[in-house]
Amino acid sequence: MRRIRWMRWMGLLMVALLLVLFGGIIHHRLSVDPGLPKAPAIVLASPAVMRPLGHPSPAVSINQTTFANAKDGWMAGNDAQGGRRVGFVEATTDGGHAWRRIFQRTNWVFQSLAFHNANNGWALDATTDTIYRTQNGGHTWTLSAHFKGTASDLTLSPEGEPWLVETASSATTSHIVRLEHGVFSPVWKAPGPVLALSMMGSSVTAEVVSASPGPLTVWLYSKSRAHLTWRKIGTIAQYSSDQAGPSKSNPVSGDLVWTSDHTGIASVFALATCANGCDIAQSLITHDGGARWHALSMVNIACQFGPILASRGSSAAVEDAIQTSTCGWPATTLFVTSDHGLRFSKSAGWPETGAYALGFASPSTLWADTSSAVMMSFDDGQDWTQVFPAPIPTGTLTYASSQVLYAAGDQTNLDAIVKSTDQGRRWHIVTSLDGVSASSLAFLSVRDGWAVGQPLPSSSTLLLHTTDGGQHWTVALRTPTGTSYSPIVRFFSTKEGELLNLGGTCSELCHYYGAITDDGGAHWTAKSARRVPSGMGDGAILARRVALGAVGTMPGQPIRVYETRDQGQTWPLLFTVPPQWGNGLSFSFLSAQVGYLAVADQRLAPRRDMPTPLPTFSLWKTTDGGHHWTIRRLPRLTTVAFSSVSIYFGNSRDGMLRCNNTWWRTTDGGRVWTEILS
Repeated sequence: MRRIRWMRWMGLLMVALLLVLFGGIIHHRLSVDPGLPKAPAIVLASPAVMRPLGHPSPAVSINQTTFANAKDGWMAGNDAQGGRRVGFVEATTDGGHAWRRIFQRTNWVFQSLAFHNANNGWALDATTDTIYRTQNGGHTWTLSAHFKGTASDLTLSPEGEPWLVETASSATTSHIVRLEHGVFSPVWKAPGPVLALSMMGSSVTAEVVSASPGPLTVWLYSKSRAHLTWRKIGTIAQYSSDQAGPSKSNPVSGDLVWTSDHTGIASVFALATCANGCDIAQSLITHDGGARWHALSMVNIACQFGPILASRGSSAAVEDAIQTSTCGWPATTLFVTSDHGLRFSKSAGWPETGAYALGFASPSTLWADTSSAVMMSFDDGQDWTQVFPAPIPTGTLTYASSQVLYAAGDQTNLDAIVKSTDQGRRWHIVTSLDGVSASSLAFLSVRDGWAVGQPLPSSSTLLLHTTDGGQHWTVALRTPTGTSYSPIVRFFSTKEGELLNLGGTCSELCHYYGAITDDGGAHWTAKSARRVPSGMGDGAILARRVALGAVGTMPGQPIRVYETRDQGQTWPLLFTVPPQWGNGLSFSFLSAQVGYLAVADQRLAPRRDMPTPLPTFSLWKTTDGGHHWTIRRLPRLTTVAFSSVSIYFGNSRDGMLRCNNTWWRTTDGGRVWTEILS
């Protein structure tokens, strides 16, 4: 089956490393703000996905998405729950914006879904070659038939009648079968393997590859659903004799879609054996019902990935892979048409990810499946949003404005850059940094931004720059090898910026590396020092040449905060955190004077009904560069032991706080916090 082949070839490649940042600065004069409420109000907001989401969740696998109309859609997948393989079906009734789980069962793996309307649908379990039926929108399923060979290409006629391709284990012949009087019966024994099955008006069409040795030939066959005779309509493609035909070592696959009775698009993909190791990856189009075909594009690629097609009405989409130097995850391009294929336009917002399936919910609404996520476009394929799992930031965050936020990391991709335009309520993935998990972000505007991180397994740091809101990034600076620890970047104006690396967990006096720019990042001047206190694994940049570093952020270690005003040459001790406050710190400075600090609060006395106090934090604020602080109690963030806390302020009123995987937002400087994502 074609999609199973894609899933095996294009398994999700993700090396996950979540960098948890701790740190803080505090001065020795603390005063409690008496005018603040002791228990701020907590407002809960419904998350976009109606069930708890873990992070990251590489065990989740998306198998197929389908829509019966512009509103009603379903996706099939499987995940690991307690060591079990659980198949699930999610449904949407609002065109793909929100999804909810309506069915799950252990060891059921639906690889294909097809729905005739909001109630009646079919599902193919390709692991057992079994087809199931639902009559209540996917909430329950009943077994309909078993197949002797491999079943694939589940297709529904306009009347809702299911058709499938049944391929023998030898992979040299295929049967077309359909449901007749409650039983699946053979309709036609094809002269070779059927690559794709599709409906064209009142006819059924099949893309068939030649089974005999010699030149690889792909044919189009068609028949009226009212008759049993199949006719060879035309030759989709034929390749030279040095390009081998289909075999177990040279698999062939394809897609076939129609935008009218005359216009169709086909794709062919094969691993060939020509002298230079070339592959066949081609998209073709016909405007005369299939008699004559001409190429849309021809791409020789280095990895097992071929063109993917989709259509609905007069609209169609073609995804093509482009050449990559490694076979990890090919970049792709997406072309869309709304006039039966007469004109194609390139999707500017396509994230260039390796989607293995495309589809239309309506002529202007598309979906794309990757191995672990579903993306959708609501504007003819130009802009794309991940709708499942709903994107939630997992790494560092920064404000581009009071409304627009950027963050690093997502549940399905720790290298992703995600963006929110509504103060953090909803997020969408902008792009992936491909091997770089950003540890710090700095955006001067909604389009001009910087990211810094360490590409694994390298020991240097990359500083990246974007001028289009994070869609594309260029390398602005690469630090020397051995200088990557906890990199931080901050810009004080469009011209002045600074990069900071601290010494990490070395046993003695550690290395410091920094860089300064005065021309907007075009040139950087390196600064280094070796007399950095041991164990300083996190820090903050307050102003030009003014930085802070924290030591002892792990449990059981006293927290000491150091300051440098000479770019790392000297580090006088600024403050030692009183032990009753505990560990777990995160700070955010708006300027050299104004800063916020979230610190673990262990001063609560145990209650009778709760011998061990629940973890909580306090928010500390300074307006004089850390000489004086006020303290206010944060809401109780969680009922389980916390593992991390991070705080970010964009201005004196707007801030975001993460405890574990729960996000909170404030719009009044930290007096009241609202839980918005979990």
